[in-house]
Amino acid sequence: MKKHKNRGLTFLLSLMVMTALWAAFPVCISAEGPGDPAQLSKQPDQGHEREDLAARQVESGKVGEPPGISATSIPMDTLTIGLRDFLKMMMDKNEEMQAKHLEWGVSEERVNVAKSIYEPYLTASVEREKNHVQNTTEERLNRNLEDEFREYNNLWKAAIEGLTPMGGTYRLGYDMNDLSNSLGSLDAQGWQRREEFKSEYKTFLGVNLTQPLLKGAGIRTTNAEIHIAEANALLSFQSYRQYLIETTTRAIQLYWQCYGARQKLDMRERSRAIAADLLEMNRKRYEAGKIDYTGVLDAEAGHKLREALAVAAEQTLLTAKRNLLTLITVPKQEAPKEFLVSDTPESEPYEPDYEACLTYAYQNRSEYLSALRKIEREKIRLAFAENQKLPQLDLKASYGLNGLEDSYPDSWQTTLDRNYVSWTVGLQLKVPLFGGKGKKSEVLAAKMRKRQALKELKAIEVKLTNEVDTAIGLVQRALQQVKNYQEVVTTNGELWKVEEARFHAGKSNSRTLLDREEDYLKARESLLDSRLAYQFALSNLKTSEGTLLKEYGIEVEYANRSAIFQ
Repeated sequence: MKKHKNRGLTFLLSLMVMTALWAAFPVCISAEGPGDPAQLSKQPDQGHEREDLAARQVESGKVGEPPGISATSIPMDTLTIGLRDFLKMMMDKNEEMQAKHLEWGVSEERVNVAKSIYEPYLTASVEREKNHVQNTTEERLNRNLEDEFREYNNLWKAAIEGLTPMGGTYRLGYDMNDLSNSLGSLDAQGWQRREEFKSEYKTFLGVNLTQPLLKGAGIRTTNAEIHIAEANALLSFQSYRQYLIETTTRAIQLYWQCYGARQKLDMRERSRAIAADLLEMNRKRYEAGKIDYTGVLDAEAGHKLREALAVAAEQTLLTAKRNLLTLITVPKQEAPKEFLVSDTPESEPYEPDYEACLTYAYQNRSEYLSALRKIEREKIRLAFAENQKLPQLDLKASYGLNGLEDSYPDSWQTTLDRNYVSWTVGLQLKVPLFGGKGKKSEVLAAKMRKRQALKELKAIEVKLTNEVDTAIGLVQRALQQVKNYQEVVTTNGELWKVEEARFHAGKSNSRTLLDREEDYLKARESLLDSRLAYQFALSNLKTSEGTLLKEYGIEVEYANRSAIFQ
């Protein structure tokens, strides 16, 4: 008897191991819906992430090296960088950008959570029970007129449960019961002895299936939450991409502002040097008695004014540098002593085509793509809500094989012989008594959300047409402004040279010369501002088209999310 029990226990444990392995295989689901996002690797906390990154950099010999820039080309006290390299460095180091990236990753993990509904589960239980009770009159008639009843049972159960793509639930189960009780022989004193109890082995192998026929039925209904999670992940991606575009636009503007501040500082320092030379010259001429003291005062006033302008330019340059360092998350104590931008703004003519730019906007703008995705998501929600309004009508079926013998192997063999079969089939209906008001309200809400998404799409379409038209106009006007100021600079430069020659010939005075130089300085600064405005207009046009990231080689693709910050 013990041998048979050990064999039965061994066989049951083997069966449980095999079912666990079978359950480990992934279950395929429908390929319908917005797409299958790539899985997001679990992110460690920031502290450990920085430690791991530092360890990898030490191993690779690239400690502190930003992407696209060789560490050997950046001295400790100077950072000279081009616009594209600066944008790549910002992508790598900006903490807010990485936080947005993690937010996108969270939404993708929710897709994996939604897909887990198809994961089968293995359930197993082992019970040992003992009962010692007095029999009622009715029970005595059914139990050999015995006054007491004793039983000792060992119960083993194992099952695999899961969900099908059509919305049905299944259970594949196996039960093995070792039953022994007092319904047997009595000893001389009328007591039952445990060791003399007769054991019976009862086995059952079967499957249960519940398949919805109306509410909850169908692949689209079953996968609705998965498709909604995928749509939300795509919306999160577009939100992250929109943040990248906005941050990149700001970074480009700050980069050119830093360039402009440096150029203005150089211009004003040269202007200050000219005023200082003129002041020194007038002092000598005053000491020689060639001019009166008002000439010295005019030159001194002009020099002080240009010193103030130079100091203001230094402050503007310092602010511009700090803004750039903030974008790449460099604190003050780690900032380089000198931060230089190496690119210069170009003023090559560019004639954008409205229809082509608008087509690019429809293909690439995050807001427009998000609006389209919202409409698809609301369609899924509406279809699901309408399905949930239907009555609950389920098909229930079960099929099982039974075995009962004095030993486990014999009982198992009887089960496999399929001589003792149990099966059931039937329908179960469940309907709300008052028409399901809650479900009807959910359908109405889903319809309103769908209409809302359609109106948002229409509003975005109007917004895109206006933004693209405005951006094209800004590019054209900015380019014309550059051409006009080039002529102004040329004219003022010639006037400055003429006035300088007249001054040295004694035909002009210091105030007139300084006024001419100031006009020339303002014209050059205005030309610089117009060239920067042209760069801003070009980046604004690329932003309106949604092609800014692609233009600078930092576009992110949905499938490459996990590799963005490698």
